[in-house]
Amino acid sequence: MGLEDISDLIERFYKYLGYKTKFLEDGLLEISPPLDISKKIEITDKDLVITKPIQLAFNLKVARSHNIELITFESPTLNKIIEYIEKLGKIGKAFIPFNLPDKGNIIQYLEKSESKIKINSCNYEFLDFDIVYSPFIVFDFLISFKSLEKNEILDTQIIPVNESDRNDIYVKYIRDQLSEKYPLFSESPSYPGKIFKVNEKQLKAIYSHALQRAELAVQENESEFNNKIEKRLKKEIDLLNTFYKTRAEEIIKDIDRKRKLKEDEFKTDNYKFKKEKQIEELEIDLKRFTYERERKLNELKNTYSTETEYQLESVGILYSPIEVLLNFNINSKYGNFVVGLQYDYAHQILFPFRCNCGNILMDMSLNVCSTLHLCCNECLDSCNECNTNLCRSCGKFCNDCNELYCNNHIKNHFDICQVCNSLICKKKLEECYNCAKIACLDKCLVTCIVCEKNFCVNCVERCEICHQPTCFQHKYTCEKCKKNICKNDFLECSSCGKTSCNECMDKCYICSLKSKNLNDYNTLDKGICNECKIICKVCKEVICQDHSHYCKNCGKAICDRHLVQCEHCHEYFCEDCLITCSECGKRICSQCVKVCEISNETLCQEHVARCFYCSKIVKRSILNTCLCGKSICLGCSMKCDYCREILCKNCVKFCNYCHKPFCINHINECQICGALTCLYHFKGNIKGHTKFCIYGYELICNDCVRACSNCGIETCKHHMYTCSKCGNLICNNCMEKCKICKKIICNSDTIYCSYCGGSFCWEHIQRCEICTNYCCENDFLKCSSCEEISCKLHFPSMWKKSCSTCNNLNEIESNLNFEIQNDKYLEEIKLISHWEFGTNPLYKVIKGRTSKYEIIIVVNKKNNEQKIIKRDTLLGKIVKKIPKFKKNKDNSPSSKDETSN
Repeated sequence: MGLEDISDLIERFYKYLGYKTKFLEDGLLEISPPLDISKKIEITDKDLVITKPIQLAFNLKVARSHNIELITFESPTLNKIIEYIEKLGKIGKAFIPFNLPDKGNIIQYLEKSESKIKINSCNYEFLDFDIVYSPFIVFDFLISFKSLEKNEILDTQIIPVNESDRNDIYVKYIRDQLSEKYPLFSESPSYPGKIFKVNEKQLKAIYSHALQRAELAVQENESEFNNKIEKRLKKEIDLLNTFYKTRAEEIIKDIDRKRKLKEDEFKTDNYKFKKEKQIEELEIDLKRFTYERERKLNELKNTYSTETEYQLESVGILYSPIEVLLNFNINSKYGNFVVGLQYDYAHQILFPFRCNCGNILMDMSLNVCSTLHLCCNECLDSCNECNTNLCRSCGKFCNDCNELYCNNHIKNHFDICQVCNSLICKKKLEECYNCAKIACLDKCLVTCIVCEKNFCVNCVERCEICHQPTCFQHKYTCEKCKKNICKNDFLECSSCGKTSCNECMDKCYICSLKSKNLNDYNTLDKGICNECKIICKVCKEVICQDHSHYCKNCGKAICDRHLVQCEHCHEYFCEDCLITCSECGKRICSQCVKVCEISNETLCQEHVARCFYCSKIVKRSILNTCLCGKSICLGCSMKCDYCREILCKNCVKFCNYCHKPFCINHINECQICGALTCLYHFKGNIKGHTKFCIYGYELICNDCVRACSNCGIETCKHHMYTCSKCGNLICNNCMEKCKICKKIICNSDTIYCSYCGGSFCWEHIQRCEICTNYCCENDFLKCSSCEEISCKLHFPSMWKKSCSTCNNLNEIESNLNFEIQNDKYLEEIKLISHWEFGTNPLYKVIKGRTSKYEIIIVVNKKNNEQKIIKRDTLLGKIVKKIPKFKKNKDNSPSSKDETSN
């Protein structure tokens, strides 16, 4: 705000209060009091009251030169004016000023405006204005958004008190006026007119409506403000996350680097311990950084959180003219009348006239009817008799012929009905064909349904059945009931030719259906009398002879709709005399039906057959077919117990053991005893379901089969043997013969010679005492040296009669070059360790070791003689022949070939 704005504010303020203001030279403002201050607005602050003319300066030099008050931004006078305006602006009322065209130039203004008045054959002159003022409530709400910075918005809500079609235009005009830099409002209306007042109930309702609008304005502005805050918050969060992410990555890299240094094998334990401590401290820092980041994020969110408040700052009532009418006096040939033309003060334009039909009368010629109404060319009409101008709202239309008449000629357009004495349009009156009376078409004239001529109600009669009008020439009387009926209800019997009314004669139900479907109504003129009518047995409807049939079973009458044909013999029967096939659902008569003798079902001939053996009639679905192709019933059929095939009496075979039925494919005849045996009791190779003996390829039954006690194979009794020792049955594969006595023995009782490999019985085989092997009695020899008997496995050659042990000892003795002295060597030998080895029961061999020599002592168990061998370089040959020994787990020597020792 500058000094010019301050001077304008003070000038407008005192001008609003009714003072006279004037700007002088050098920017001085002269203010003079009004003639009657009491009529103006009362000022509570006495310092603002001016009782005599004063001058105010807005420049320091001008104020000093004229010695007058200087008005600046901190001037007390300016502050008091602002305080007064704020108090006055809380609530108040004012009128929106506007201008109207001058009365003298109103006709010229109309010719220049968009709505040009051109009334045919009429003159007009301007009279005066009619103005209606309506209040508009103005609410000022101060909306505050609080966050890092405070943002305030002034929301103005303008709500009209009275409803009008142009309220939106007036609200926009008032809002434009309020948005001006210096809006001008007056305390009194610019022109006198009618003023609507506001009551307390209306004010409360409008205030609640204004609050709802203010809340919507808060939501709209709050979303925009929150978007700005969220953008700033997002930038802050991104910076924070970038900082902590970078720092965390640096710590993680430092941890990995120190961890690699710690895992170095060449570093000392003290160095590794220090690195471990540093890693723990860095991990603690990493956790602290994570916690600190979360805390900073929460602080940022709390800092950027928003609070919204709104409060009512001021309320004002602005009166705006909602209706401004320019009244004109129109002189026509039918008389004078006053018409009001609506004026828009906001845009300074005239609204065009509107006809009663809704047409806008702009740039078009207007018309005046005889009742002094303005109307358009479309609504202008004339009387059908005198051609007087009439509009559609003042003329009268005849409801019958839809023509317009004036009040004077509307009566001549009607006449009196001679039957009902009512006033009716002449175009709706007609003469009776019988009595020539004039009657109205709507009530008193009717049309005969036969000849279609108009008669008055006195010259016709109503049919007592259909109640339709009928003239006397086409009236009939029933001979039975004596009722007066029309031609349509007078029927003739189609059988005997008798006539009567519709009620005394029946109609064929089938004929009526066919005639309606074919749109042929000729058959409806004929009926059926009581003597000739036939009633259907099923539907109980009346039918004629042409559509009646008789059942061949019961002889009762039935109609075409309930006539059923037997699907086998093609004869016609009623529904009750036909039977439904339980298998296919066909309807057949009692002569064509067949009953199953097993299930007692009623069937057609296509679904029954006779059993080949018992000749019973059986349902085809429960009839079985044998392997031989014969059809048999359940009582005459059997099933193979193995393959479940159906068998007749001639094809079935029974097992001699289980006595169950089997087909010829699953029963066998034993070739030994001739018995019939099923596969369950047929002892062949069960695994392969073989029917033959595996040795002789003969069919065998259960009685002729034998099972091997050793391998379990079942064969015939001709290929089974008995063991001479245990007495068990054995087959060819499990049988052996002793090479000496030729007896048959089983595998479990057969002993094989370890030397020659032959099979022998226990009576002709022995066990070697040295090697514990079994050999036949032909493979044992006696040693010439030790005279021990052993198997040939202990003799190195057949021409030497000494065993392997004796051969080794003799060879050792022959190669010694010195004599063995028992006492001398026994004293010198100090055994450090020794092992006993050898399996020959005649000798005990002890091996010892001194610090210099290796000693071998051989002891003869018979006479306890000892032979000591001192092993040195002289015994090289001996050492090669002595076998190498290995130490067992219990420190005892062992040999791969113990028998050679």
